Amino acid sequence: MRVSHLRWRTPCVVLAATLALWAAPHGAWAVCGDAVVDSGEDCDDGGTCPSGDHAGARCPASVTDGVDCGADIVCKPAGGDGCAANCTTETRRTFAYAPGTTFSRIQGAALGLTFPILGSQVLTTSSHPDANGNYAVVIKADDVHIQPIKVGSPGNLCACVRGQAVKTCGGGPTGRQCTFDQHICDGKNEGPCLFIHGPGNSASGKIGCGVNGLSPIDVDLTQDHNIRFSDPSADCTGPGQIEDHVDEGACNGAVQVTTSGDGPAGSALLLNSLNIQTLPDGGSCNAEPKIRVCKGGSANKADCTNNPAVCVGGECITNPAVTSICIHGVNPGDKCTGNPAACDGGECVPAKGLDGIACTDDDPITALTATVPLTTGLASSSVLDVNNSEGIILGPGQECPVGNDPPTLCLASQQGAPFSCDALAANPTGGTGGAKFGSAFPALHNVIGDLIVSTSLAAPVEQPVNTATPTPTSTTAPTTTPTTPTTGTCVGDCGNDGAVTVEELIRGVNIALGVAPLSDCPQFDADHSTDVTVEELIQGVNIALTHCPAA
Repeated sequence: MRVSHLRWRTPCVVLAATLALWAAPHGAWAVCGDAVVDSGEDCDDGGTCPSGDHAGARCPASVTDGVDCGADIVCKPAGGDGCAANCTTETRRTFAYAPGTTFSRIQGAALGLTFPILGSQVLTTSSHPDANGNYAVVIKADDVHIQPIKVGSPGNLCACVRGQAVKTCGGGPTGRQCTFDQHICDGKNEGPCLFIHGPGNSASGKIGCGVNGLSPIDVDLTQDHNIRFSDPSADCTGPGQIEDHVDEGACNGAVQVTTSGDGPAGSALLLNSLNIQTLPDGGSCNAEPKIRVCKGGSANKADCTNNPAVCVGGECITNPAVTSICIHGVNPGDKCTGNPAACDGGECVPAKGLDGIACTDDDPITALTATVPLTTGLASSSVLDVNNSEGIILGPGQECPVGNDPPTLCLASQQGAPFSCDALAANPTGGTGGAKFGSAFPALHNVIGDLIVSTSLAAPVEQPVNTATPTPTSTTAPTTTPTTPTTGTCVGDCGNDGAVTVEELIRGVNIALGVAPLSDCPQFDADHSTDVTVEELIQGVNIALTHCPAA
């Protein structure tokens, strides 16, 4: 898998328009964003100018360092700063990823791969529904926590998935990305460099808890690998079209967005910006702390990462054995381990940063960010003329051979599940249990060809607390001999090494599903019940994200 260089233009203009209509001033918050707390508003701290000479500036003029945006330009609130985009106060709701039902699927024409996703995110939402029964939602980039994903053959990569507060020319989801260089927009006549979701936010949208739920809720993204099969005269200059330099003569079509369907109360639709960076480390995701070493002198090959002075008589250089990638130049993201000359016009740097740990903040970022829909409805995607083969379709309902098996249906969609509006109202810092987001999008030209990338992000069902007093019985319980976990509180530490790995979590899921015996990892049976529960799996995930508690 190589989704670090997605030949994909963010498609969501229709969804952006839908979300804009949802957020348009009406009802009790008709002037949300004017920095005046009106009747029906909890708060109003202004926003940013979405266009005009002051685009990107704080507004209105009555706030600190604020300006008036100009005639007919409405100050746009974003949320994430304590006051939501609908001028209700905000709260933070944990959305832990449920083991076994949170995963990403890479579907090619001849191969499909599924990877478990471990981690969590926090939804920053309205603390209560607005006058129309809706919750405004953002996800802060720093609140997305996903463990490194080990990708085996083909590719043998370590994938890092991060939320990103992405900026584009004009601030729309379809614009040219300028997150790291606002001058990219200079002279392009595409608007100034602005945040899509507001400062610090990597996602934005809405949960509909009104009587009519949300509509539309189902989203399909379809892309044609070569529109010239149906229109040989296409000049490939239309919006979102890309002249294909891999398949000469082909023109990648723009991603087409189709929305449909009515969602019940609790339905949600967000635009979500994720950066997917792949590291060519053989798929280990292991730490590589010895980033710089001495060359020559009395301390030849000694670690000088944090102290170049140890290289007496020599020099401190990048360890040629450390996984490295190119930045800048003509091939950013390509592997250059031990071969800096591979970076044509660029620089060869450690892929895991100076701390040597995968997927941390000091890693170099070379991948573009994909902004795709997250929905509690149905997310689906298709590629037409897949791999530049006329008439061949990759998508739902189509046949996809996997290995040497007979053809099976492509896995190119994910069905979400709505939130419980009662749970959201009852628990201002939670209430997410049982909800599931689905996403699906096309990605052309990867290691195994054109792909559909689909993802399921599910929150574990919250179990009700039973406060009833149990009725005692005189029945004598049978004697059992449970498999005894090792001493300590490190749930899921099958190897007793003080940490819980992805492989150990998968082992726990298999035990919970009954496809593996408890003896494979008795450390998951924290309550000595001879089985593994969802709660115990979640304990294991939390430990995997942090560390084993002290004994």
